[in-house]
Amino acid sequence: MKKLLPLLILSALVLPFVALGQGLPPPPFATITIDIWNTVEFVTNWLFAIALIAAVAFLIVAAINFITASGDSKKHETAKSMIIYALIGVAVAVVSKGLVAMIRAIVESAGGGAPTPGP
Repeated sequence: MKKLLPLLILSALVLPFVALGQGLPPPPFATITIDIWNTVEFVTNWLFAIALIAAVAFLIVAAINFITASGDSKKHETAKSMIIYALIGVAVAVVSKGLVAMIRAIVESAGGGAPTPGP
């Protein structure tokens, strides 16, 4: 037992170095690449979804105003203008999403996009 104890202590001290001798994997931040177009598309998609949710909410409130107007011309006009504004908001969201896609296509066709991998 006296001869085995130093061998066990030595093994316990050396074993971590043997395990670390295999090499460490690269840190995760070394492989992350940030593509500006993916970031722009991500933000655009979120803003587009928020705009559509807001437009649906405005349309629901406008429909409730129409239903509860019961001859009140001011409430009727308010509901009508809310519907028009909601539709204008949807149109602006669709145009902005298309504009981002068009700008990306123009930049990438001019050679300013990300390089394509070779064969």
